[in-house]
Amino acid sequence: MLAYNRLVQERRSNLKSLSDFSEETFEGEKESLKEKDSFTEEDIKQTFDKYKDMPQDELLKTFFSEVDKQKKDGTFDIENLKSLVNSMAPMLTQEQLSNINSILERIR
Repeated sequence: MLAYNRLVQERRSNLKSLSDFSEETFEGEKESLKEKDSFTEEDIKQTFDKYKDMPQDELLKTFFSEVDKQKKDGTFDIENLKSLVNSMAPMLTQEQLSNINSILERIR
């Protein structure tokens, strides 16, 4: 789910295409992802491939659907998402951060 959230946030940041998003971005984070959420490199690649070419409106629809599902089954964690955003903040432009925070407000 962490990789999915990251992809949604990157897409929402007005990237033309996630195909431009390099696998190198994950290199520094893959070990911490494994430790925190038991993601493997293969999990991340599969998730990336699944969503990389999805149009922004469809990607957001999928994201909001997943949020609704998690809220219903009690697994939604807004604090985890905020923590993720805070850890990514130094790498984001002010516009990207604003867009992400706008999404976070919508899903509260």
